[in-house]
Amino acid sequence: CGSSTGDVFVQPAVAPSRSGLVDLALNAQMGTNMVGGRQVTAPTYNGTFPGPTVRVRPGDQLRVLLRNDLPDDVPAQGVNQPNGRYLTNLHTHGLH
Repeated sequence: CGSSTGDVFVQPAVAPSRSGLVDLALNAQMGTNMVGGRQVTAPTYNGTFPGPTVRVRPGDQLRVLLRNDLPDDVPAQGVNQPNGRYLTNLHTHGLH
């Protein structure tokens, strides 16, 4: 999404299906990216925000290794801080 400062939406990296398999390693980690014309440091997947787009076809196998390398301690202003820790999850759109 663009912003009033003229920033252009950049398409995320694509993890395509190859021979019926998407084999993907995702590393949840802190990263610095431009969001809405501002440089922000926030949780990312593989250092990018947003994380990659996963392209699968009916019948494909999706294999994901999700590693949480987010810091143990959350800054006081953090909003994702149950028990003072960063949490992560993986969710999908369109998979059954």
